[in-house]
Amino acid sequence: MKNLLLLSTVLFAILLSTSCKKEETQEQPANELKAVLEYDEGGQKYSIPSPVAEWHGDFLKVGTYARKLSLFLEDCKEGTYELNQNSFSEAFYYPYPNEKRFSSNLYEETSGSITVTDYNREDSLISGTFEFRATYPYDQNDKREITNGVFENLKIERVEPFALEGRISTMIDGKAFKFRDVYIHHHNNSITAIATHPSGPVINILIPRNSTEGTYDIPESELGPTDVVGILYQHNCNALFHNSPTTESQMILKKVDFHNRSIEGELSVTLSDNNEGIVAIENLTFKLDWFEPQIGK
Repeated sequence: MKNLLLLSTVLFAILLSTSCKKEETQEQPANELKAVLEYDEGGQKYSIPSPVAEWHGDFLKVGTYARKLSLFLEDCKEGTYELNQNSFSEAFYYPYPNEKRFSSNLYEETSGSITVTDYNREDSLISGTFEFRATYPYDQNDKREITNGVFENLKIERVEPFALEGRISTMIDGKAFKFRDVYIHHHNNSITAIATHPSGPVINILIPRNSTEGTYDIPESELGPTDVVGILYQHNCNALFHNSPTTESQMILKKVDFHNRSIEGELSVTLSDNNEGIVAIENLTFKLDWFEPQIGK
């Protein structure tokens, strides 16, 4: 009787083990492609867990949900995207752990390239390589080099472009900036485009709803009136530059279509604050496309 009970127990254990292995095999299909994002930096190889690829309507982001590495591409098409001030593609690197303690650990790309080697439109998978040099914005001698970068089999997820309502690129005190996080704040008689950059700068551009295509003088007053164009610049929260140009400044509106919610223009301006701090904003171009705010669905 004992032998029979022992035999039954052994048979049950074998069946249970076989069943578990079968379930494990079902949970991990053999033909499932593994998503990969890895690179070398400072003599070490890094592999990013759970990498993501997001299509935001007019650009692709490759990286992680947590701040570590972010690549931005102008398109998904196969080919090489150069990283320079004339391109809207760019890269950011956040070394971990953060050795900066009380400040951002963001390093901005100064040169390099991203190459899309394969784009599977049917399955929405993208693969490629990248390499770039990056500099810490507050210490030009603090540099990082990212080499042997690879991303493979990243599933592209489509992100609703509602929160990304324009593009702004400019030179600020001789340094190139590309703003992707652009939001439209609606007033009764005007709109304000609020653009933020990962390294800190914030630019506000105010455009009255009665504006038409043409050239407008930027008045010497703080941003606020809704019947005139205006610009405001802010950096590190405590450096607020009011709309008080030290030289004659103009905004050129090249396209104004409030009906279809689209505006394009450019400007150059030198701004100052009440403490005589000065910042030069040159060759600023903006393209705004937005949705009217709605309540509910």
